[in-house]
Amino acid sequence: MGNNNEIKKLIDLVVSGDSDAFSALVEKYSPMLKKILSAYTTEDMSKEDVEDLSQEELIAFYRAVINFDREQEDVEFGLYAKVCITNSMISYKRAMAKKSKESLIGDEEMNSILDPDGEVSRIIELRESERELGAQIEKSLSEYENEVWSYYVNGYSSRQIAQELNSNEKSIDNAIFRIRKKLKTLLIAD
Repeated sequence: MGNNNEIKKLIDLVVSGDSDAFSALVEKYSPMLKKILSAYTTEDMSKEDVEDLSQEELIAFYRAVINFDREQEDVEFGLYAKVCITNSMISYKRAMAKKSKESLIGDEEMNSILDPDGEVSRIIELRESERELGAQIEKSLSEYENEVWSYYVNGYSSRQIAQELNSNEKSIDNAIFRIRKKLKTLLIAD
């Protein structure tokens, strides 16, 4: 995927508005993107749904590029992007499941007519695996790290988290570092 300096230069170019640099990053991380996308697609998804999911993934990747803290030497962009994209895909699938569930309200017979391919069971399985991942993450983090993580994945900056938790920014940065390290171990194990 290239060395960290090359990646950081490309990220700097993307932040300054260079779309070619973004294309280069997409190319470099293409294997990771394909792997994540395949984990969230099912054989019965329509071509349009897969395209929507792929677009959602690219948007999440772009957000990861823009929001990546290039000053931290110990944080690998690939891991950060993987976590951001995974969170985005889970949220997107949740929204799709909610939409599907709302459209499948009725008695069991009506559900079997509306859902002959068992989409609801797949949604339930997906939710279960999301819950399992969430539980694994929660179990691997301390109570304090879980609080920090909760704010962090919702887009709070270190400064904002410090204000919310009545803590100092350095303590939050240290917690985020520990969290990333633990998540890297957890995600690589998958």
